[in-house]
Amino acid sequence: MLPMQQLLKITALNITILIITALSSGCSSIKYYAHMLGGQLEISSSAKPIPEIIDNLDKDEKLRAKLQLIQSAKQFANTRLNLPQNESYSEYADLGRQYVLWNVTAAPQLSLTPYKSCFPIVGCMNYRGFFSKESADEFAQELKTEGYDVYVAGVAAFSSLGWFNDPVLNTMIHWPDSRLAGLIFHELTHQKLYIDNDTSFNESLAVTVEIEGIKLWLKQQNKTEDLQRFLKQQQRQQQFLDIVFQARNKLIFLYQTPLSDKDKAIQKQLIFAGLLKNYQKLKQSWNGYSGYDRWLNHDLNNAKLALLATYSQYVPALTQLLQQHNYNFNEFFSAAEKIAKLPQSERAIRLKSGITQSN
Repeated sequence: MLPMQQLLKITALNITILIITALSSGCSSIKYYAHMLGGQLEISSSAKPIPEIIDNLDKDEKLRAKLQLIQSAKQFANTRLNLPQNESYSEYADLGRQYVLWNVTAAPQLSLTPYKSCFPIVGCMNYRGFFSKESADEFAQELKTEGYDVYVAGVAAFSSLGWFNDPVLNTMIHWPDSRLAGLIFHELTHQKLYIDNDTSFNESLAVTVEIEGIKLWLKQQNKTEDLQRFLKQQQRQQQFLDIVFQARNKLIFLYQTPLSDKDKAIQKQLIFAGLLKNYQKLKQSWNGYSGYDRWLNHDLNNAKLALLATYSQYVPALTQLLQQHNYNFNEFFSAAEKIAKLPQSERAIRLKSGITQSN
């Protein structure tokens, strides 16, 4: 493990490279890069080795158990899921706040194409992250002024894509065990395979490994009741996604029609109203479960649907790919890497049609 001073220097060096690259390409986002540098330095300076934390815990058995669970999940990720074995999640940082950062997603008022933020090295992404809520809200307001639908979401964890040794954060530590293990699987997947300029592929891949990894992890530990609860939640999740994507498809069709913008705006609200109605019908079969109420009932707009598609659009095809390789994650990642090397348009066609085998 690198000494803290050396880690801070490397952190600063890599962010500095981004700033220099931005300057050379005519980018005017130096304030943003400085903001990200400050956030990364805060995380790095707050991190302490997990064994040291555990040794100094007196009565906080819950935190001790969570930190030990993460170490177990890391080992499982490496041995069973073929994910990287490195120093990520070997430290713990308490940032003293609920979220590590806030992501801003935006889309035009009459389109579901997400606003893209492009950066050197990592390429273009369907959202932009900020380490402070105020900065996120400021950027969101700028986009609103330009006429975009906007959604600001707090994020409990993030990946530096292997550039740094990401620590465990207080923002995620109190999650249920299966969700916490899944987060480790998700974030390590970003370190395993990440391609520039295709957020939907990157996030769908990580979600696929997260979901299937949780199933295998719970089976290995013979946690039958936890597995049944997780499968029940996944069933609800799929039912929810089905009605949301039905509305999304209606909106895509609407935005391509020759109707006036005024008429499109009216029809847009009717489609959203229909989505809310369908959700109420769906809830009747859930025996009172209301886990999606807050998401649907607050600022429902194109940006929210664009973000949801980013994380789930290609999960069915990638799950099929994993099944085709009999849950051999080494073979799965090799096949996924071949798909990742395709031109983006061809890759999208393959994944949307479910044709995941390479010729």
